Amino acid sequence: MKEINQPGYSYWYECTSRHFTLALTPLTVAEKFKEVMAQKSGSWIFTSATLSVNDDLHHFTARLGIDEAQTLLLPSPFDYQHQALLCVPRNLPLPNQPGAARHLAAMLKPLIEANDGRCFMLCTSHAMMRDLAEQFRATMTLPVLLQGETSKGQLLQQFVSAGNALLVATSSFWEGVDVRGDAAVAGDYR
Repeated sequence: MKEINQPGYSYWYECTSRHFTLALTPLTVAEKFKEVMAQKSGSWIFTSATLSVNDDLHHFTARLGIDEAQTLLLPSPFDYQHQALLCVPRNLPLPNQPGAARHLAAMLKPLIEANDGRCFMLCTSHAMMRDLAEQFRATMTLPVLLQGETSKGQLLQQFVSAGNALLVATSSFWEGVDVRGDAAVAGDYR
């Protein structure tokens, strides 16, 4: 194994039961990004609900080295104060500990039922996704849809058609799914 000691970089690793990954990430990308922008002339547009900090884009533009950027902040169209609920679980086992899915499902069940389903439960592992779906199916009468049992398109169609379903998913569902109106409330378990 080779020793790596490169200043200006952060080193981190991930271990799973199947592999080990070592990553090298620059602490700043501003200079490199400026080079890329200089090579690709034209307009650059960045959009996201999470680019600003305290209603200011300076942190984002400084990190990318685009301090001279013209910026525009638009208000959110969502009424989070009246249409959202944040649940911060306490005293739950870690996701990889035995019984984690059972405890989480028991805690979430009243919230899901009070909302008459209409929820996405997004997981970061396939194991947790399957375990949660199994727990929900055993304890709830709402339709529980599970990623992998049919195509993504069919799952979304079933979710909207049911009107009261719980969709338990991972992977591609993190990238954004458009379910309009009262059909969905998103849940998130990392």
